[in-house]
Amino acid sequence: CNSNGVITNYIKAGSNGDSWNEIKVIYNPNSSSITTDASGWTKVFDSNGFTTGTDGTCNGRSITVFKK
Repeated sequence: CNSNGVITNYIKAGSNGDSWNEIKVIYNPNSSSITTDASGWTKVFDSNGFTTGTDGTCNGRSITVFKK
């Protein structure tokens, strides 16, 4: 948890039938969006549901999931 309350959970595990080896889950409790370093990551879930993208935007009061 950092000073503004954002929580990042990093999971590194073997593939479980999918192509993901690394997962980054970010919980942003603030009302405004934040930007995280998403270099090499693909966004798979955000406040709008399942998605694909490479931007590091994490909307306010939401959970964003990236895969690698």
